[in-house]
Amino acid sequence: MFNLLNEIIPVYQPSLLHGDLWSGNFLIDHNGHACIIDPAVYYGNREADIAMTKLFGGFSQEFYSNYNDYLPMLNGWQERIPIWNLYPLLVHANLFGSSYLNQINSHKTNHCESICYQLRNRYEMKKIVISLNFKLYYSVSSF
Repeated sequence: MFNLLNEIIPVYQPSLLHGDLWSGNFLIDHNGHACIIDPAVYYGNREADIAMTKLFGGFSQEFYSNYNDYLPMLNGWQERIPIWNLYPLLVHANLFGSSYLNQINSHKTNHCESICYQLRNRYEMKKIVISLNFKLYYSVSSF
């Protein structure tokens, strides 16, 4: 999968990320204001923060709709969530123990391998199209 990351992950301008944005770090104060706590701030691809929001339960659909209205995500961002969340799952396994290993294996098997399979198929189709185009060009130019 590592060799396919350049095809999978789009390039965004780096954004300042919360770094640990999950529902447990989102609170409403006594005045009804939304608050986010416990940041692990860094600059990176904003899809990483959005993916993290889905890792342990997720936020409301309204959150994702409003975010996307304000700063639209690139096509396919939902399909890339499993790739972004693999790293936090590995970190959790390292910090909190092997109870995360089943989730990592399930996550990897159910999501990441299917993405790689789709990309391999797309790559194979590109090779076939290039081959067909070359053969077509060769046969037309030989007349």
